[in-house]
Amino acid sequence: MTHTHFLRIKKLTGKEIIQAAAKHNLREIAAEIGVSADSHIDPQRVGLNVALRGSATAADVAKTAQALMDNAGVKFLRKDAVRALEIIFSLPPETTIATEPFFTDAVQWAERYFSIPIISAVIHHDEAAPHCHVLLLPLVDGRMLGSDLVGGKAKLKAMQDDFHEQVGTRYGLTRQAPHKRASAALRRQAIELAFNTLDANSGLQSKINRVLVEAHLNNPEPLLLALGLAMPKQKVRETFAGIMTRPTKPEKPIGFVHKKPIGFAAATKPKKEQTLCSVGFGISPPVISTEIPQQTEEIATKYSRQHDTDNAASYWNETTGEFIKPPARTSAKQAVAAMVKAALQLH
Repeated sequence: MTHTHFLRIKKLTGKEIIQAAAKHNLREIAAEIGVSADSHIDPQRVGLNVALRGSATAADVAKTAQALMDNAGVKFLRKDAVRALEIIFSLPPETTIATEPFFTDAVQWAERYFSIPIISAVIHHDEAAPHCHVLLLPLVDGRMLGSDLVGGKAKLKAMQDDFHEQVGTRYGLTRQAPHKRASAALRRQAIELAFNTLDANSGLQSKINRVLVEAHLNNPEPLLLALGLAMPKQKVRETFAGIMTRPTKPEKPIGFVHKKPIGFAAATKPKKEQTLCSVGFGISPPVISTEIPQQTEEIATKYSRQHDTDNAASYWNETTGEFIKPPARTSAKQAVAAMVKAALQLH
């Protein structure tokens, strides 16, 4: 039996970020452990977690990182400097492979691949899916080079390729195909579908519904999921070979275009007088502007802990090493209420 594996990498910034991340990984934050309904951690299984590398406390993990930087002569870091890289190796909940040997090999791979110090590595068995958090100090020749080590899409793809070849294949694991973005035409079709649904159910003015849905033009799928709608399907473009091999009706022999054989003129019917009735004439649809205000993306510098939930494999984007996670399903009126509330908070 084969399973999909996931490898995510995240740049951590902020003066206290290493200790904050280590506190979560070492389960030192009591508020996260089974207290609220939003908690993903089972307190009865916390004792099953395994520390593969690093100190037993978050404070000591942070001290180790600081000592390494001091010994390397790193005295000053910018406010937005990457102070650590966090890699998360994940397996599906139903996995049957031996998790500890797999994660041990994964940690060793990370050490070889990046050639930087690993300051902590912890296996979590107290959530839905087994996974391992690895904190690396991006220290290279006396410099902190976190952004350079992560790189862009090309480096991320090379990292995924190497991990799968060196570790994944040895355990019979497969790779999840990246989530493909819908075409511009399909996204526009999805937005119109959402607009029509909101216009019929929300009770708001059409111009308000239009503003609300247009904000989702770049990625309408989460909006449709919230409304309980399915994304329109992409039409498959027919290939030249498909056109040439398409079944066709057999041609009639020459001379038998009409039912009467050659020599017999086909009976002609008198032409009907054309009426002025409008039935049968198509009505041109209203023209909807596709122009939307240009939006700028803010780069978040503050660290936010991502819950290690069991994400749907179909929403995995291997190119970026992240999940595209849809929101929970809700009614059209609830979705509108949430969007209106968010819009009002911006003013």
